[in-house]
Amino acid sequence: MNRYKLSDLHRLSESKASLQAPGSSPRFVVIPSKASPQILKRKMTVEEYMDSRESVQMPRPEGVQESSARSATDIADVVNDEFLIHELIKSGKMVKVYIGPEKHCWEIHEDAICHQSPYFEKAFRGGFKESAQKSINLEDEDSDVFGLFVHWIYTSSLRCNKCTNPSRMIDPEEHFMQYLRLETFADKYLISGLSRFVIAQWIKCHRVAIYRPFKKEIDYIYENLPEKSLFRAEVVAQVLLHYLTVVDDSDHIYMGFLLAANRSFAEVFSSQLRSHLIKKAEDCEIEYCCAHKVLCT
Repeated sequence: MNRYKLSDLHRLSESKASLQAPGSSPRFVVIPSKASPQILKRKMTVEEYMDSRESVQMPRPEGVQESSARSATDIADVVNDEFLIHELIKSGKMVKVYIGPEKHCWEIHEDAICHQSPYFEKAFRGGFKESAQKSINLEDEDSDVFGLFVHWIYTSSLRCNKCTNPSRMIDPEEHFMQYLRLETFADKYLISGLSRFVIAQWIKCHRVAIYRPFKKEIDYIYENLPEKSLFRAEVVAQVLLHYLTVVDDSDHIYMGFLLAANRSFAEVFSSQLRSHLIKKAEDCEIEYCCAHKVLCT
């Protein structure tokens, strides 16, 4: 059984780049007024609680609306709550989180993980089975994705050193997919403060390394992330920018591949493209736009 401790965070930084911002404020879960008799007869696990809950109240980050048009990098600068990590680790109380079928063990400061997620707050302090054991099993989660979460807990940042060093980018598609899976993880475990870091780092990596999104990313965004996810608007914006600025015959093949792959994406992209094309040249904000600034040849 592999075991990970706080000291392992130094090794995590070898595969992720800097994006700093303060942590987020705690969120609160509304405890259901009723629970099934089968669950009440014994101490239920936090998984059972989440399945049986009637409602969860999760305020959106301050300044972010469901239809917000603000860029993700702007959102990453939104400050909800400032805290010093030493305030969350001084008690020395640790919990264990077992990840994946291999049960990789992560030992994390209880106050630190509970501060960021009402899910883990309930798991370790809500009178469940996990509260007594101070441990939880997350068999369906990926250890690399959880490692990114742990790094963010202790540093309020996500890191990547692959995009600036092509020799380390062995699998570009997988590199970008890990951020999308981290977004799913954040949504699943109610870690609202993490999402804005994820999308900002995803954008940063794309702009530094490979600008145009992969088909696999678009499929994942539209099939697995909620409609309110800022990733939807951002991936359309990135593909649109690529389409309007890159002059390459092979680009038509790429665009046809994307538009045929996902109907929802194709509809939104087509609408955004039309809106852009009817703009006057002086209103176009894209420096090398094929439609307004230069001729595509």
